[in-house]
Amino acid sequence: MTFDRRNLPEPVGYYEAAGLVFRERKGKWRTTRC
Repeated sequence: MTFDRRNLPEPVGYYEAAGLVFRERKGKWRTTRC
């Protein structure tokens, strides 16, 4: 078995499901409260 990045969840949706609220949605990078 090899590692396949296609099996990873979409990052923004994954962290939003964990309860993180992002401050900005500009471009590729996001910020949130720690």
